[in-house]
Amino acid sequence: MVDQRRARMALRTPASAAFKLGHAAPAIERGLEQFLASFQKEARLRAAIDLRKLTQEELLELAATTHARFLQQTYVEAEVVNLAAEAYVAAARRGLEKAGLDAAALLGQGVETVVQKSFRMLAGNESLEQRRGRFVEAFGHRAPRDFELSEPRFAQALDRVTSMAQEIGRAHV
Repeated sequence: MVDQRRARMALRTPASAAFKLGHAAPAIERGLEQFLASFQKEARLRAAIDLRKLTQEELLELAATTHARFLQQTYVEAEVVNLAAEAYVAAARRGLEKAGLDAAALLGQGVETVVQKSFRMLAGNESLEQRRGRFVEAFGHRAPRDFELSEPRFAQALDRVTSMAQEIGRAHV
């Protein structure tokens, strides 16, 4: 799990925190993997809950614990990763520029992200239902504007996913 003391310090002093986090890459990666495993399990369990069967008190308690977890763990973990990534990219940029190389061209290539993988699933050769199903399985907990908590998740807006798959399919014909 994330060292919350270090994360709070990082939010107060981003430059020094980014430097320190840059040296902590293995621990950051392990912490992220542990966090994601726990988060994904919790997300699956919460998605399986029939909210209609809960009392108002239980719903309020669930909302409060979800909110607290977001502020105390999820957001903190994301900030740690963002600060570390910023430090890694800055160090790589400085090294490339020092060697006389085009940092923007080289760093712009990057590794494939879950977003790229998920959208490639929508452009596959399988049926629309198969593509949509795989996309929702991998990316259904996300939304076009994740920061907007009232935005329906892709799993809740299958018509939106269908439209995206159709658009991507037309663009690749």
